[in-house]
Amino acid sequence: MAERPVDWTVTRLAGAPGAEVQGLDIDSVSESDIATIKSLLLEHMVLFFPGQSPTVDAQAAFGRHFGKLEGNPNLKNAFLDCPEVLEPAAEQGGVADEWHTDITFQDNPVLMSVLHMVECPEVGGDTMWSSLCAACEGLSQPMREICDGLTALHDALPHNHPEQTR
Repeated sequence: MAERPVDWTVTRLAGAPGAEVQGLDIDSVSESDIATIKSLLLEHMVLFFPGQSPTVDAQAAFGRHFGKLEGNPNLKNAFLDCPEVLEPAAEQGGVADEWHTDITFQDNPVLMSVLHMVECPEVGGDTMWSSLCAACEGLSQPMREICDGLTALHDALPHNHPEQTR
């Protein structure tokens, strides 16, 4: 595991995925910070960095530390000038209010997503995370054997909303 800076606090939030990281400014990360974040991602799968207010460009720059950024080929970004960042913007017709996995329908799915919640309503608006690894490990052996022979089709075509295309 990469050496964690002494001013960082990492708090596990749940039994499977999730930890909160305090003491890091994602606008000014070093390569050492990125190595530590990658290590923490392997351990916790989902990381939360509360109190951050990156610009769209800073969010994209942070994401580029982990690889090439990809936009969603079915949902064009109608609200921002950065094609690598998608803003659902519900007040402008965008939706993200259903269970989904980000861009898993591609031949080579993305490694991760970087989400920045700008405004959270008092009720609803929840973004929840789950560990499919933990779900699989929690299955009985007979159920795992049944699942091992299954395939899935990840198809996002129904979500190509005309109001979100340029």
